[in-house]
Amino acid sequence: MITHHKLKYILSIALLPLLLSCNQVQKAEAQNPSPIQKKQELLIRKTLINSTDTLQVELVNNYQLFSEAWDTLAQPIFWKQIICLSPDSCIINIAKTRTPLVVSNYKDWLSQSENEKSIYKNQLKEDFCVDYSSELYVTSGKSEFYEHRKSIPTISKAVSYFKEYGVDPWYAQTILLIESPGKHLAKSYVGAAGPFQIMRSVALKYGLKVNKYVDERSDLKRAAFGASRLLSTICIPKVKSMLDSRNISYKETDLWFRLLVLHAYHAGAGNLACAINKIDPTEGGQSLLKTLWKTECGGFKNESQNYSQIALAALMNFENITRIDGDSIFLIQGDKALANTRRFANASEKESGLTPGLIDV
Repeated sequence: MITHHKLKYILSIALLPLLLSCNQVQKAEAQNPSPIQKKQELLIRKTLINSTDTLQVELVNNYQLFSEAWDTLAQPIFWKQIICLSPDSCIINIAKTRTPLVVSNYKDWLSQSENEKSIYKNQLKEDFCVDYSSELYVTSGKSEFYEHRKSIPTISKAVSYFKEYGVDPWYAQTILLIESPGKHLAKSYVGAAGPFQIMRSVALKYGLKVNKYVDERSDLKRAAFGASRLLSTICIPKVKSMLDSRNISYKETDLWFRLLVLHAYHAGAGNLACAINKIDPTEGGQSLLKTLWKTECGGFKNESQNYSQIALAALMNFENITRIDGDSIFLIQGDKALANTRRFANASEKESGLTPGLIDV
């Protein structure tokens, strides 16, 4: 006899290929990164196309993501799946390694009692030979939040603002991909607001107006100024100090260094320092980040551990979007089909001897 829990387990296993197909389709469609060809380019230019006009945009080149194999790590791959997954679904995964076990209906999961959830998790541990002391997380899909394609015009503007302010534009692009993609007016539960999710005290410190009449944190250029000042005067210097004190060599353009700075931006330099002190590293690089993902200290907890993992996942997803059509990016996928239809129609008109453009498609 198939029990209620067993049936849900069978159904969740059946859904797993649907989740994986999201990444497989993107991977199949996207061009190979070719990191060697564009390795020296900090910025790359693309033509952004929608149904009404075209726009030249400048984006940050993320060749290190591939050349250093960050895209092969289990944690970013897991979060990329979450970014692709609909919010009505969830992945039950091993907390420590972010290994997916099954995909399930999120509403069904929430409808269960705590005892039913516990029984189901224990059944999964038995079926997948997971140690019973291991903690399982249930993570819902976030596809409705991570509107990366929609964010491209905003990201391009922010990249230019950071260049103007003399701060590495990589931070502008990456923060916008993970904090509030396409959502200028977003406000968090702790009071951070705007595209760069800046706290009120930070905004006031760097000269932004925040009162009952105006909140400049929602203005992209002003928010970019505040975020760039926070990064350049606190986050970057603090991370450099942490590494210098341990004689750990780095370049400010190293991806692992930038990810540490992101942690300082999100969790605060003090909380990051607490975690670094607990690790007491002797070298930097990818190994330091992987250890940080498993380290808790002070206010540096699960959400902080996840931050750079989600950043890498967002960059992976963004690279798929920006590389799929070579030097062009279609803001809306339907525009690509429309462009192809028009191209086909014009080619047919030429063959028939008609003046191209007479056929309305």
